[in-house]
Amino acid sequence: MTTKQLQKNSAKTPKLRFAGFSGAWEEKNLSGIGKTYNGLQGKSGEDFGEGEPFITYKQIFDSSEIDINQFAFVKITNGENQNKCQFGDVFFTTSSETPLEVGFASVLLNKNVSPYLNSFSFGFRFNSLNEYDPSFAKFFFRSFIYRKEVVKLAQGSTRYNISKTEFMKMKFAFPPLPEQTKIASFLELADGFIENLRIVKMLTDIAETKTIIDRAKLLPKQELKLRRQALIRMTHASTSIEGNQLNLRQVEAIVERKKIDAPARDIYEVENYLKAIRYISQVVEQKKPLSEKVILKIHKLVTDKTLPEEASGHYRKADIYVVRRRAGQRQEIIYTGPAAKKVSQLMADLMAWIHKSAEAEINPIIVAGIVHQEMAAIHPFRDGNGRTARALATLVVYQRGYDFRRLFALEDYYNKNRPNYYHAIDHGKNYETKKADLTGWLEYFVRGFKEEIAAIKTKVSSMSLMKADKNIESQVYLDKDQMMILDFLNQMGKVSMSDIVDILQCPKRTAQLRLQRLKKINMIKQIGKGRASGYVLS
Repeated sequence: MTTKQLQKNSAKTPKLRFAGFSGAWEEKNLSGIGKTYNGLQGKSGEDFGEGEPFITYKQIFDSSEIDINQFAFVKITNGENQNKCQFGDVFFTTSSETPLEVGFASVLLNKNVSPYLNSFSFGFRFNSLNEYDPSFAKFFFRSFIYRKEVVKLAQGSTRYNISKTEFMKMKFAFPPLPEQTKIASFLELADGFIENLRIVKMLTDIAETKTIIDRAKLLPKQELKLRRQALIRMTHASTSIEGNQLNLRQVEAIVERKKIDAPARDIYEVENYLKAIRYISQVVEQKKPLSEKVILKIHKLVTDKTLPEEASGHYRKADIYVVRRRAGQRQEIIYTGPAAKKVSQLMADLMAWIHKSAEAEINPIIVAGIVHQEMAAIHPFRDGNGRTARALATLVVYQRGYDFRRLFALEDYYNKNRPNYYHAIDHGKNYETKKADLTGWLEYFVRGFKEEIAAIKTKVSSMSLMKADKNIESQVYLDKDQMMILDFLNQMGKVSMSDIVDILQCPKRTAQLRLQRLKKINMIKQIGKGRASGYVLS
């Protein structure tokens, strides 16, 4: 219906309209409704990779709306005369290898960012957003009517370009602002439906991959190796996101209880996160329900020795602000959390929603994504909010049967491109005006989960005993209890008989039988005697 409206532009009065609209659409040159500006100038290769966000050529070419999770970064020095983009601006590619790909358009619809623009595109700014709806522009400048006209401007032989002067001479008929908004709303609804389908498709792919991972036959030592790698990666990534300077090998050394030469705070943060992950495993294994008490315990473990005792494991008692610090510039407040007096109720509300989500059988990955985002938005603690939110998201999927044998580290996905993570989880300026639509964040979160699990599937498939040699009959298979013991040993290094009783929640006799079986097949060995005795991996 709306396509037919746009296709009738040349007639000025469309034959097909939404109810309540009539009259002709006004025809105007682009030069009469806005102005153009250039992208980055005077930059060299060494300027790129860090600094301020800028819109890439690919972002414009790939989508009608700028995806703020895909910014690249460039160094901008004080006093540089570069154009900044703003909400409502439309961006056009100026050149391409084929005439059919010139003039591709994309619109910035996020009011919380002011990026720069790449050198191979130009920006267009409406004279007044009281007359032109950027959401309508998002669809109009990808329509057949616009594309048909812009490709006529392509000039070149091996590479085609468009002239901004000729571009601005193009003339189109535009509806009044209320009709623009109506058309855009209709198309946004269709777009949202398609976006939700993408999320559903990814969730389906994840479920299929889960079946493969769950059914894969791995030797205990192979599985323990993958679990240890996941533990190291998630700990390194989650602490690194918050500024911890330890590298992957140093984190691995701490997991192995080796001493390293590093700042005490960095060591504490890594040791603390390891303790939090171990606690999460215990919560799951002992089938404890998720509660505020559990969340506070996770936070206490995460911040032990790095926060005062009155703040570690307790909700904040003061208001909180997230600031951006730049060298040589004043710090900028980019987010204001809810008032401290509201935190307790907001956390109670979140906990109630988590329990209702289980009753409603909402996909565990969606629940984890929402919990992660809401925890970050509430910012319930003085410090350690990010690490607690990420650990809590892990607990949610573990508890709901989506642990993927605990071989994954979603934190690694965030850490590989931190700016994209920060942009995806962007809440807006404050909690009261935070985004109601979490589709963008959830698509990012689910895509990260899908990519991480796909990588695990590849590793598992290469190790799977289903493709092992002909001596498969001689390989060792363990039951769930035995794997729990080995997993705990893998994390702790040494366990006692009483530890096994606690882990398995079983009588001492049953624990003894499990340990004897593992000793018999040479998976563990006993060290020490009497009360000092314990068990370690062989």
